[in-house]
Amino acid sequence: MKRLLCFLFISLLLSGCATTSKYPGTIGKTDIRKLVILGEHISQETAQQYANTFNARVFYSPSRGAIADSISNSLRGTIGPSSAMRHLIAELESMNNTSGHWELIVPKIGKRYFLVTLRNMEDKAVVNSAGEVYLPESPPNNQIDNEVKRVFGNSWHTKYQNP
Repeated sequence: MKRLLCFLFISLLLSGCATTSKYPGTIGKTDIRKLVILGEHISQETAQQYANTFNARVFYSPSRGAIADSISNSLRGTIGPSSAMRHLIAELESMNNTSGHWELIVPKIGKRYFLVTLRNMEDKAVVNSAGEVYLPESPPNNQIDNEVKRVFGNSWHTKYQNP
């Protein structure tokens, strides 16, 4: 009985760690070609600030509380990507076979999240599209360059701007 209650408690905490859309993978079907990637546990005010700064759609998942966020972070290595990360992967994959030039903007607060997301994606998952990944607050990073080439192919480039 104790185990069941403990399991139910942890399940309830984990189920609220990240929100996703009912219809993941829809960005490829829109005219929006500019996306800011912030990651998880981001406030709505921060997301709005980035949306206004870059005039772009923002991908983020709000915080669900300190306990749920810490459990989500600690279990990510053992149970795989969170539902929000799986949603981002679906959104990125929906860019495949689209026309137009995409721009993914990854500020410093989303850099690690973006790198982990790319590592959870299949090789050449988005090779039939073109665009660039812009990291405005970061120095050049070979890991991100290599992952972008692996996932997006040669028609995508990374662009950096040191602070």
